[in-house]
Amino acid sequence: MHPKANSRAIEQAERRRQALALRLTGATFDQIGQQLGCDKSTAYRLISKEIREIPREEADELRTIECARLDKLQHAVWQAAIQGDVNAVDRVLKISERRARLLGLDNMKIDASINVADVIRQQFETMVLDTDSPESDA
Repeated sequence: MHPKANSRAIEQAERRRQALALRLTGATFDQIGQQLGCDKSTAYRLISKEIREIPREEADELRTIECARLDKLQHAVWQAAIQGDVNAVDRVLKISERRARLLGLDNMKIDASINVADVIRQQFETMVLDTDSPESDA
């Protein structure tokens, strides 16, 4: 690799690292863009690329850290929300939405074709048949 190209790659990697570090502190894409001298869509792309390059174990660790932060934030407003403070309820919902996005809960596919009554009936029949089988009398 040409020395100039190598230098450019190092600069880009550092810029992506800075963008991700800012995002982890809670900075918005607009704020990150302003700090790095780019627009918010470029900031988003920098962060996305940096995240894709993070090894799986490190990504899991980052998710764990972020969930812990969200838990602390939720704990701070929970009592007010339970007591009916509308602003606190809004904060709890926002925190829950963020956690769902972080954990991929919003992207989970649910098999709506499952009939819960049929599943329960099948489990009950299996349980009854297993206890009434000739082998269980022995």
